[in-house]
Amino acid sequence: MRGLKLSVKLPLLFVAATVLVAGIGSVLAVSMGHDILRTQSMDASVIAVQNYASAVGFYLDDARSVLETTAHLPEITDFTSAQSIDPALHGLPAGVDTPKRDVAARILEHSKVFEYVMLLRADGSIYLLEPYDLQVKASRPDLAFTGWYKQLMSDGATVISDLHISIVTQRPTVVIATPVLGANGQIIGIWAGALKLSELSQIGTAGLTGKTPQRYGYITDGRGLIIAHQANSKYVEQQTDFSTVPPVRAALAGQRGALQFFDPIGRADELGAYMPLAGSHWAVVYEESTQIAFAPIEELARDLALLGAGEAILLILSSVAITRQITGPLKQLAITAQAISAGDLTRRIEVRSKDELGLLADEFNQMAASLGQAIERLRLQGAALESAANAIVITDREGAVRWVNAAFTALTGYTAEEVIGRNPRVLKSGKQDAAFYRNLWETILAGQVWHGEIINRRKDGSQYTEEMTITPVRDERGEITHYIAIKQNITERKQAEEEIQKLNAELEQRVVQRTAQLEAANKELEAFSYTVSHDLRAPLRAIDGFSRVLLEKYAAQLPTEAQRYQQMVRGNARQMGQLIDDLLTFSRLSRQPLKIQTVTPADLVRQVLQDLRQEQEGRRIEMTIGDFPPCQADPALLRQVWINLIANALKYTRKREVARIEVGVMPMTDSRWQMVDNQQTDIQPCAYFVRDNGVGFDMRYADKLFGVFQRLHRMEEYEGTGVGLAIVQRIIHRHGGRVWAEAEVDKGATFYFTV
Repeated sequence: MRGLKLSVKLPLLFVAATVLVAGIGSVLAVSMGHDILRTQSMDASVIAVQNYASAVGFYLDDARSVLETTAHLPEITDFTSAQSIDPALHGLPAGVDTPKRDVAARILEHSKVFEYVMLLRADGSIYLLEPYDLQVKASRPDLAFTGWYKQLMSDGATVISDLHISIVTQRPTVVIATPVLGANGQIIGIWAGALKLSELSQIGTAGLTGKTPQRYGYITDGRGLIIAHQANSKYVEQQTDFSTVPPVRAALAGQRGALQFFDPIGRADELGAYMPLAGSHWAVVYEESTQIAFAPIEELARDLALLGAGEAILLILSSVAITRQITGPLKQLAITAQAISAGDLTRRIEVRSKDELGLLADEFNQMAASLGQAIERLRLQGAALESAANAIVITDREGAVRWVNAAFTALTGYTAEEVIGRNPRVLKSGKQDAAFYRNLWETILAGQVWHGEIINRRKDGSQYTEEMTITPVRDERGEITHYIAIKQNITERKQAEEEIQKLNAELEQRVVQRTAQLEAANKELEAFSYTVSHDLRAPLRAIDGFSRVLLEKYAAQLPTEAQRYQQMVRGNARQMGQLIDDLLTFSRLSRQPLKIQTVTPADLVRQVLQDLRQEQEGRRIEMTIGDFPPCQADPALLRQVWINLIANALKYTRKREVARIEVGVMPMTDSRWQMVDNQQTDIQPCAYFVRDNGVGFDMRYADKLFGVFQRLHRMEEYEGTGVGLAIVQRIIHRHGGRVWAEAEVDKGATFYFTV
């Protein structure tokens, strides 16, 4: 309407008066319809959240019932009985309580609600964890530090934990735990299961449609962290905090009901019903987009608006004849007002009359003078902020940047155009966790000043530490509209860095001294190893020599059994000698300096096969050798790796009619920078492997392969000292690589390594 002349506006006043009456009626109709529809949607949401909570309750009751029922079984309550079944029959190591593990396996097979189950002793230490391979991966041997363990030991009843990171899977999980009671009623253990949160999120999703459903339910734990979400299960994996969502806060406070609210997570207006979950401290919420719920009332509003527009057009056509006599005196006022609004604050209105137009002219003149003064003050304040030594950022209430000064650009490397309108997440370095930022936002959202240190990232990727103060800015109603953040670097930090440099210089000197001491110790250890080798080998050579002489000169006089014993003595002496050699080789690997150079692995493999030709004589062997790219390694040590792995492949395929052995290389999925001939190059790393069709081994015992004296086969079947694979691992680790194996019983094995 600003562009219209007064001669046009006046007739429109008549139209407005008429339309106003119709408009009020339309607004009332829309308002009543909105209230009715809102009430219906709220009632439907309440029913939906009750049904959803009931389904979740049945799911938890089932899981709780399984644990509480089986916790009374003799197999679970008896921690002292002897093994009734040999664990080896189940492919388990000695010392595993097979009856208890059988109960756990059946629970996992039939209940379908647990990812794994575990039995704890009363002190919180892990007695059993099924599946067994997860027990091997557990990062801690006991769970006495957990909140649910402490609550169960205090209350003596079944507990449901909050969301936490599993020490077994390193993923978010929820644990249900029930006490195991002894004959005297005392707690002797804890029987617990970790829920499958992915299946918990699928409860009640059969009726949801579309990639992003407009109606969905979710569950949080007592802190507001998402446990299950029908529409987006990623919230569970990311441990998203929903504690700021209004219906979640209400449900966690023990309330139930429905409300319309702004969802800070999805950033949208929602209708939501909420209630606490019976038997737990969780919250259950069911949301529906207001855009979907109120779609019918919006259609009604559009129809009424079109009707009102038609009436207005008719009234405008009927009022075009109204006189424009009253518009003449206002012409000068309009021209001057346009000049002032265009920025010419020096213009003044010259109307000398004392009527309403004169009063209006005086108000315009005072407004122009006040506006000029205000603009000058803002200009001075802006200049002061722009030239400030500290970096200054102004954001709106949602955190979007609205203004930065030159010091901010100098500090971060981002120009104003690159950050204005964006959230300053680009500055995050990842050094602070979610709790840090949650505390920051809770402080400033409460209207308080936040002050602290934070590590941020510049545009070029470098990190810096700054001291920052964030101050909320309120409007005349007391509501927060903006935040001002002042960032300052620490002179004291530079002083601390100088002290660190001085300490580093002292540390380097200490390293030199310690290195010299280490070299001296290594020389002494080498001399000791030589002495031990000589002193141990001398009696072994004597035993072997005298046994040989005894057999050669007096064989006819010795019984057959005595001759066999003498042969065993000689064999054990030679075995002992080989063991000494292997142990000395193993000990020297830590002290022997690496001579890294470009190596062609294919040449080493062919040399090793030539050296092991005696092991291949009289056998049918299909040997496959792949194409090997050059690598950087110590050739002598890498050759020892090939010898040990290929010799093992030949040994453990000895009982095969046709032995099949493959020596090859495969690319890895990641990439890394390496130094080749003192030049940095981006190469594709690879893993070398030796594969055979021999006897293989059980992968549950793979962690024992590379230990000294660890053997998975009897000495009577396959000779060896149990040191060869330990030597392989020591060499590979010294090269900065890793070694691992894959196998099946009686289906062969594959050993991989990287350098």
